[in-house]
Amino acid sequence: MAVFSELDWRRFDTWAIAQNNGVATIKKEDLQSCRAWLEKNHYRLSTVDFGDGIGRALCTLAKLVGWYEQFGYELSPKTRNLDTLRDGFEFLTNGEQGYALELLNTEIGYREDRTWFLGLLRISSEYSLYEIAQGRRFFVYLVLDGNSRLIGIEYESKAVPYSVGPYSSMRWV
Repeated sequence: MAVFSELDWRRFDTWAIAQNNGVATIKKEDLQSCRAWLEKNHYRLSTVDFGDGIGRALCTLAKLVGWYEQFGYELSPKTRNLDTLRDGFEFLTNGEQGYALELLNTEIGYREDRTWFLGLLRISSEYSLYEIAQGRRFFVYLVLDGNSRLIGIEYESKAVPYSVGPYSSMRWV
């Protein structure tokens, strides 16, 4: 099942997912309009605010993904292990409803721990790709000032893969 019936580049979600690999930005002054657009276009919206630092934001993320329900323990804001976060990074989506994750006060999170914050963007982008492969829409967007130093920061690089991938038992059927 296709995620989009057509690639309409005037749509925020097409631009965020197809053009920007599941990571987008909006200006602070467009926040209310963006939220209204998401609601009108059947998106479930969750917000993570970095205003009180990464620890508090990580606790919010843990609740959103149902960390305790998935693993039987609370995700500690002190560990900040990105591989652990990746393991539980799942949002309830379906083919009729997309999911948008809104990130507020991201400059604070970036300033506190650049590696972790950029890792969150990598995980979000990767998850967006997984959702597309299953016919669902997911993306994350950062709410920024127009002159934010985060604009243009690289969070991921790609390389030509090893042939056949990491699986030695690849079957050519």
